[in-house]
Amino acid sequence: MRDTLILHRRARAARRSQTRVGRSGGLLVCVAINASPVVRKTSCCPNAEIFVLLDSARAGRARRRIARIQESRPFVGKPSAERPSHRKPLPDHLPREDVLVDVDDMTCACCGGALHAIGESVSEMLDWIPTQLRVIRTTRPKYACRTCETVVQAPAPERPIAGGLATPALLAQVLVSKYCDHTPLYRQSQIFARNGVELPRSTLAGWVGGACWWLEALHERLAKNIFASHHLFCR
Repeated sequence: MRDTLILHRRARAARRSQTRVGRSGGLLVCVAINASPVVRKTSCCPNAEIFVLLDSARAGRARRRIARIQESRPFVGKPSAERPSHRKPLPDHLPREDVLVDVDDMTCACCGGALHAIGESVSEMLDWIPTQLRVIRTTRPKYACRTCETVVQAPAPERPIAGGLATPALLAQVLVSKYCDHTPLYRQSQIFARNGVELPRSTLAGWVGGACWWLEALHERLAKNIFASHHLFCR
């Protein structure tokens, strides 16, 4: 439908550009559509005769244009193995998961002979693993002495925020989402709720404040290195 509309528009443009006045005051129009000459007379204007002359050379150019339009269409069928791909390859540092898609029968369906491997085709698709929350459960066994009844237990691991539930990885995720991805805390709270964990915005704000205490030493060290330089560039 689109190609037909394009050809009709080009034909109208050709008629407008090639129209000239004949001897009897009629209109002479030369249009290249077919290879055989045809004369057509219109009844809408009795004093005008429109001669549609079909030129074989111009018809050949029109056919070549149609072929180029058809070749430029996106290919919907089975992709050709010989056609080079201009797509940028996926990064090598991403982990790969191999999936083997093999034939069901190793017998030739044409002659019944045995099939043997001659090569393989490898294609890649980019996958996304959704964010997953997990609970790290720490168990500290208690031991007692039968003689003096002394109780021994390993000390609890230090948490980045005293009494907090967030691990360093979760704190880093909240900070990166807020300050790098510009995701407000209330939206992050909604994202956690979709994953089945209720974390109010006030809790996330407390985590951000506690993480800033740990980052203060890093900020002072970075500022010291920056101000020690002779030139400062602001972006």
